[in-house]
Amino acid sequence: MNHPIVINVLNNSVGIAPSSNGIMGIVFKAVAVSNNFALNTPYLLTQLSDLTALGIDAAYDATNKTAVYQQVSEFYAQAGAGALLWIYGISKATAFATFVASNAFNAFVAFTAQADPANRVKMIGFCYDVPSALQSSADFPADVTATITALQTAQQNLFQQGFQFSCIVDGYNMSSSVTPSTIGTQATNSAFAVSLCITGTQPNGVSAVGLALGRFARITIGHGFGAVEDGAVNTPTAFLTNSVVIPASGTLIVGHVYTVFGGAITYNSVVYNPGQSFTAVTGFTSYTTSANGYVADNCSPVQNLTSYANGTGDIGQLGSKQFMFLRTWSNHSGFYWNDGATCTSSTLQLSTQEFNRVANALSADALAFFIDEMGKNLPIDTKTGAVAQSYLNAKQQQFYNEFIEPLNVASGSGDLSDASLILSAPNFNSTKTMNFTLKIVPTPILGTVNGTIEFTSTL
Repeated sequence: MNHPIVINVLNNSVGIAPSSNGIMGIVFKAVAVSNNFALNTPYLLTQLSDLTALGIDAAYDATNKTAVYQQVSEFYAQAGAGALLWIYGISKATAFATFVASNAFNAFVAFTAQADPANRVKMIGFCYDVPSALQSSADFPADVTATITALQTAQQNLFQQGFQFSCIVDGYNMSSSVTPSTIGTQATNSAFAVSLCITGTQPNGVSAVGLALGRFARITIGHGFGAVEDGAVNTPTAFLTNSVVIPASGTLIVGHVYTVFGGAITYNSVVYNPGQSFTAVTGFTSYTTSANGYVADNCSPVQNLTSYANGTGDIGQLGSKQFMFLRTWSNHSGFYWNDGATCTSSTLQLSTQEFNRVANALSADALAFFIDEMGKNLPIDTKTGAVAQSYLNAKQQQFYNEFIEPLNVASGSGDLSDASLILSAPNFNSTKTMNFTLKIVPTPILGTVNGTIEFTSTL
């Protein structure tokens, strides 16, 4: 007699299955690896070992003062093996703003869709090399600001060509003299498709763009990027990007305060352990280590950021200025993303990456939907010359069933509250043109809670 309970074990693949909306890309400041990794060439990765096969590992980053391995390893630590990641390296001497405005960037985006349109990149990060010195002449180096503007222009141009994507820019080498209260705001910009990330997992002056993209790769398009319920991100440390790492071969600046990381170091005949700090003094501008220790100049740990009521603390100020950053939450261990803020006013619908992702996904759906309609003979109302309303109604319902319903709160993933496609084709007999309006009711993401606690004799 067979057992009444039948259980089958599926020998399925591990990691995250490739998802059309979770395909990410990163453009790096990089150095070519002979016979393995060429600059200005797209590569598609599915796991971290694909990167090491190209000759890029931790030693590559240390030798070239890059953050390629750092960013990709953080991406896969968050997204998991199986996530698709396009990478593209450019010369360290080339400004990102220059690259983004070039045909090379357009070609990179188009290339990701060439072999398989489903593998088209949906979000692109831009990661700088590791700075070697602090800067305080501006909130960020000039190329950071210029890249944000250039990306918004490029994104809108490519959007019209059928390539929908949004971006995250590395807020690297933030000024060592600014504070959350004095740093300039991104809320007055018009770059609604671009985020500026200002925290990293190491105190080396670059931000965790790879980690952020890994988070986006594993959540649905409308899911809250900073959803606390999902748990902390996969990193034990987090820092603002206003610090730099000085290796043992580097030179310390007299009067600067240095914090030790990685392992013990010896400075001025004194041994300092990780977490301890010292001030450089005249006559001693170097240190030694036999335990892979290193020091950070102007270290700013995220756990030191304040969070007060009504957004008056550091976290509230940085959030109101529309930065993307790692933060802490009271009564919770670990680090969380604040939200998917983009470089525009928080009062606008596209002030978060979540809303950008929903709009981009449905725009791509509409493009695919109408491409399949091209060249068809459509029924018309012979009295008006317009496409028959019964046909338009049927196509509107088809789009709803295929693309909107799987995303809405009532029956799908909850990425939007609802949406509707409205079609019209007046004078179609002469114009051969169909018009559509896609109305989206988003799913608002909780950002503030106000409450009152009181004692009462009855309930």
